[in-house]
Amino acid sequence: MFNYLILFCLLFVISPQSKAQVFTVEVTDYGGLDNSALLKAAIDRELQKFEDQVNTELPQEGPDRIMQGMANSSVMASKGIGKDYASYMNMYLIGASAGIAIDQQYDSTIDSEISGGGAALGLVIGTTARNLGIERFAGLDAKRLGIYANFMSYNHNQIIQSDPESESKLAADLFNLGIHFRYDWIDGTGNTMLGWGGLKLHWGYDYNQTTIIFENELDKNINLINLPNESGDSASIAGRITGSPRYQVKSVTHSIPLEISTDVRFLYFMTLYGGLGTDINYGKATGEGLLNGNVSPLACTSGAACVGITDLKVQVQANLDAEGRVDPLMLRGFTGVQLNVPYFRIFAQVDQAFGTELIAVSTGLKFVY
Repeated sequence: MFNYLILFCLLFVISPQSKAQVFTVEVTDYGGLDNSALLKAAIDRELQKFEDQVNTELPQEGPDRIMQGMANSSVMASKGIGKDYASYMNMYLIGASAGIAIDQQYDSTIDSEISGGGAALGLVIGTTARNLGIERFAGLDAKRLGIYANFMSYNHNQIIQSDPESESKLAADLFNLGIHFRYDWIDGTGNTMLGWGGLKLHWGYDYNQTTIIFENELDKNINLINLPNESGDSASIAGRITGSPRYQVKSVTHSIPLEISTDVRFLYFMTLYGGLGTDINYGKATGEGLLNGNVSPLACTSGAACVGITDLKVQVQANLDAEGRVDPLMLRGFTGVQLNVPYFRIFAQVDQAFGTELIAVSTGLKFVY
C-alpha cells in the first residue's frame, strides 16, 4: 500500500506537461562542426528531441513555490498520525497510522495542478499521566491527561520506468517523531448508544523529515545521418550518450499544534469527530540537481563535411536548485470517522488548512485498553 502513497504524493514530479527543461544535453565541443550554421542547427535540433523525451519523465524545474509546497505538505502529512481524538483509554493505546498531504495550489510559473506533496508514517503509544505515577501536572488532573509518543523511519526504493535507453529510479527516506498531549477538558453526556464526547484540548510537537531522490540511468544511442551544410556536403554522427542525472528534494519541518476537538458516538460502533487547530511551524524544503553525467564522444563517421573534424563532446546536466520555507502559521480544520470494535479502533481523517489548497488525509489502526 505504501508504494501507492509515495507515488500519489509525488505525482507532481513526474508530470509530462513540464514547461522547463530540467534535463539538458550540453555540447561542450562541436569538434569544428559549429563552423557550419546548418550542421550546428541540425545537431542541436536532434539533441533537443532527446532532451524533450527525457524531460517528460523527470521532475519539473524547482521554483521556490514547489519547494514551499513540499515544506507545507511535510507539516500537514503528520497531522493525525501521532495522537488520538475519539478513543477512551484506561491504561494504554498502541497504534500504527499513515498520512499523505498535497498542496493543490496552482501556480502560473509551473505547468502542474499541484505544487507539492508529502507523506508520513507513525507508530504511536499512549497512556495517561496517572499511569506514569503523576497525580497532578501543571495544575491538571492526571487522570484526564493523555500522553502520546510516535516514531517511524522508513526507506522506499523502486524503479518507475525501465527501457534500453533510460531507467528511472525513485527513492524516498521518511523519518518523523512527535509527542502529544490530550486533556479531557469538559465531560461529555449520553451513553454508549448515543453520546457526546465533550471537549478536548490537544498540544504537542511534530518533527518530519522527507528526502526524495529521483535518478535516471541514461544510455542513448545517437545516429544522425546525412546532416547537410551550406556547401551541399553532409555529415553523419554516431555514438552513445551516457550519464546518471540525479535530483533530490529534502524537507525538514518542525510543528507545534494547538487544537480543540469534540466527538459524537452512534450505536457504540461509530464515532464522528472534528475540531479546529493552529500550527506554529518552522523549516524548509530544498531542491538540488546533481550532475552525474559522463563526457560522451560522438564521432563524425561519414560524409565530406567530416574531413578534419574531431569528435563532438556531449554532457548531460541536471537543474533542480530551489528553496522554499514552510508557512510559519497555519489555521486548519479537521474531521474524521472512527469505527469501534472491542479493543480496536480504525480511523480516517481529513485536515484542511484554511485559506489554502493544502489538504491531508490520514488513516490508521489502534489497540486501546
